Amino acid sequence: MCALLLVTLLAGTSSAEEAQEERRTFSRLQAIQLGLERNQGLLTARIDQQRVGMLARAAWQPWSPSLIADATYHRSHLDPEDRLTTSVGAGWQTVVGTRVEATVGVDQGLPGHNPHEPSVVVSIDQPLLKDGWLPGASLPLTEAELGARIQDELYRGEVNAFVVDVDAAYWDLGLAEADIDIKTRSLARAQAQYEDTQENIRRGILADAEIYVVEENLVIFQQEHLRAVQGLRAARRRLAQLLYLDVDAPLGTTDGLALSGAPLPDPAAAVAQALQANPRVLSQRLRLNLAGERVRFHANQSQPALALTSSLGLHGQSRDYGAAWGNLVTSPGVDAQLGLRLNVPLDRLAVDADLDAALLEEKREQAELHRQENALRFEVQNALSELTTDLALAQSAQRQVGLAELKLQAENEKYRSGLSTLSDVVRFQRDLDGALIAARRVVRSVRVGETRLLASLGSLHDVVAAPPAPVGP
Repeated sequence: MCALLLVTLLAGTSSAEEAQEERRTFSRLQAIQLGLERNQGLLTARIDQQRVGMLARAAWQPWSPSLIADATYHRSHLDPEDRLTTSVGAGWQTVVGTRVEATVGVDQGLPGHNPHEPSVVVSIDQPLLKDGWLPGASLPLTEAELGARIQDELYRGEVNAFVVDVDAAYWDLGLAEADIDIKTRSLARAQAQYEDTQENIRRGILADAEIYVVEENLVIFQQEHLRAVQGLRAARRRLAQLLYLDVDAPLGTTDGLALSGAPLPDPAAAVAQALQANPRVLSQRLRLNLAGERVRFHANQSQPALALTSSLGLHGQSRDYGAAWGNLVTSPGVDAQLGLRLNVPLDRLAVDADLDAALLEEKREQAELHRQENALRFEVQNALSELTTDLALAQSAQRQVGLAELKLQAENEKYRSGLSTLSDVVRFQRDLDGALIAARRVVRSVRVGETRLLASLGSLHDVVAAPPAPVGP
């Protein structure tokens, strides 16, 4: 009896604590959106995504036009006159390796006895083999762009994984709330049966020994209620942890544990969609593309260096500073150059080693892509199989609940007619409680399975992309 009082006291204490604070309720979408805003793990992933995006922008720096300014003071024992050379211009290197530079300058004699020589010079250098064209000149840009796209897919994968976690925690909380509702009704019913039996024994209608059955039933339901209270507390804490809320925040759900009614996709179409949209596969496909770009780069680097160099300069000359600039316009001197520069490496083993390593990397990334695609096919097919089974189980569980209710109703009729015992009624009550929570557990499995399937298909982030609705206080 002392144990019974202790269990009753603990159950009452838990219920009192439950009533002290008003519940903060969320819909499933509200919980997901709040988690996307507050979760620090996703915040670090967003920062990484932004950082890599900035690095992709910074990779353009060598290919941005630049201003060139130069000033040189010259004194030599071969020339008794000091000279000051100044120039200003612009330079630009293109993504195909072309280097263009244009400058305007003047070689000025000091203190003015030597002639002044202003000039305009345009030079163009174009690598024809090594360091030329897109494969040899723009690898840093390609690496930065593909790196940013890979990071975008990794972030999308992080979002999908987080949504799956929040979704599971939300439905776990819904299941815990349903469990405690069932256990609370069962406990109240067991308490009423216990009190009715005590009264019937006092009146002499039942034998004293009848109290043991209902008292044992009451203790069992009190224990189950305590477990349900602890389960509810654990489910709340799990969701609060993901949403970065207080550890004992009295969270609650507003979306009932019911089937969504969404039809299952065709298996072949689902696999095709997953292969085109799953972030894990897409990120691996981008890694393979990056490996291919590196192969092309090292193939370019293994070639001899052959460059076309050219320049065209216009020069004016006069001892008078203004006349020198006028001569640059009216009667310039022309200085033109056109040439080829060749550099052939002699150690081919060292040159080809980078290309061989890049080919091996591409082969490895290709194998990894095949592995990821194969794993994804089975993941989608298994998810569909489990959902098909769970949907069938959900229908069966609902039928089982109906049968358990009918059995209990019939047993109560028999008990009132004196054709059954109280122990049989208690057993059928437990069967009904078990069927109710089992049915809700199957629904929870279906809802979580649907979310995991969407994550595998790569479309889960689209489902939760709507702006978050305002939450309660």
